[in-house]
Amino acid sequence: RLLAIETVQKLRETALKEHESSEKKNAQIEGKMRRESIHWAVAAQDHSLSEARKENSKVEAMERKERAKNIAEVIRLQEQTQAEIIKEQDTDRAEEAQARLLAIETVQKLRETALKEH
Repeated sequence: RLLAIETVQKLRETALKEHESSEKKNAQIEGKMRRESIHWAVAAQDHSLSEARKENSKVEAMERKERAKNIAEVIRLQEQTQAEIIKEQDTDRAEEAQARLLAIETVQKLRETALKEH
């Protein structure tokens, strides 16, 4: 009987030690899994951030290209307007010169007519 009690007690102690050892291993495994989970979460965030930066760079490049295109269009329109103004000024000068020439010819004819009548 005593032997049976001692055997049961030893079995209990062994079971208790095994249980404590198992709990310790489980805690270590849980800790390791938690660290790995954190590692992968951080890696996923880093990847998302990297992708967002790439996308942002693409958007900024497109915006710069669009601004350059708009500036080129403004310059083209300014040059076109300036060319039209110069053309109008040239036309006005030509018309003024034509009018002066006509006036000079008219004055000459009037002089000639006046001289003939005199």
